[in-house]
Amino acid sequence: MNDQNLKPVQPGEVRNPKGRPTGARNRKTLAKWIMTLAADEVLPESILVIMRAKYPNLKDMSVEEIMLLAQVAKSIDKRDTFAFNAVMDTAYGRPSQALEVSGEGGGPIQVIAYIPEFDPLPEHEEENDSPTD
Repeated sequence: MNDQNLKPVQPGEVRNPKGRPTGARNRKTLAKWIMTLAADEVLPESILVIMRAKYPNLKDMSVEEIMLLAQVAKSIDKRDTFAFNAVMDTAYGRPSQALEVSGEGGGPIQVIAYIPEFDPLPEHEEENDSPTD
């Protein structure tokens, strides 16, 4: 075991000197920022040529809109159910996973806990069950 990891950090001590610089944005923040950019600022020219043919108002679209259009096209053209689910989850939210648990006849669940050291039940051994001879 490495005992250094068990010692608390002392005031002024830096354990990760090459860590994330102060003020650096995390991946989620960067992704949200990129999604707001105009498509022609981000996408490579080879993709822009294809996209402009399909969508004449591409210049007014954000990267997020282009990516969503690409997912829709993929779900339709290639019958991709994963792409379809991604679009539907984006539009309407992911459906909740409800799980109903009930006992016999729809009633409450009966729970019986057996704790050996606190067993209030008498022994159920019958004397005539096993031969003694």
